[in-house]
Amino acid sequence: MNEKEQIIADWIAAAQKTLANDKGARTALRRVAGTKLAVANGGALAEFYKLPSLPVYLEEPAFETICIMCLWEAREWEKGVPFIQAANKAFTAETKENFGKKLKAILDLPIDEDGYFLTKLYRMIKFVKSKGVIIDAAQLMYDLLYWEHEKRFVQRRWVKEFYQNNHDIESEGENHNAD
Repeated sequence: MNEKEQIIADWIAAAQKTLANDKGARTALRRVAGTKLAVANGGALAEFYKLPSLPVYLEEPAFETICIMCLWEAREWEKGVPFIQAANKAFTAETKENFGKKLKAILDLPIDEDGYFLTKLYRMIKFVKSKGVIIDAAQLMYDLLYWEHEKRFVQRRWVKEFYQNNHDIESEGENHNAD
């Protein structure tokens, strides 16, 4: 784990500890999930800034992540898995095809000021949540922080994990059918 990953993991753990027993704060944050910090309502802003402080460059991905994290109950947070692993766990081969189309659609999107990317990502996460799978908040925050990195390593990892996992499932099915 590199230094930034550790900072993120520590901050998420501290935020989870703070929010675990504050249902009102979690509700305020959950209500603005999928929106940017700049357009959040006063209640959500107040709850966010009550959390442990962090460097300014981390505020936007932290806010986006913490609001999405609040979609789940506090007792579920520790069971989270990275987003694409969650997607792979959540869907059958038929539903993965539809999710794959949604994934392809966001890969080239920037995290823009109007929130289009976040709206699309939020819908995908809600889709995964509807299948009972929990997203790892620290990994999501890290991915959002580096989404626009020039090497696009987050997008490459997401695509690789999604499609190679699908290929492995298809190969297993083919091998099973051959027997």
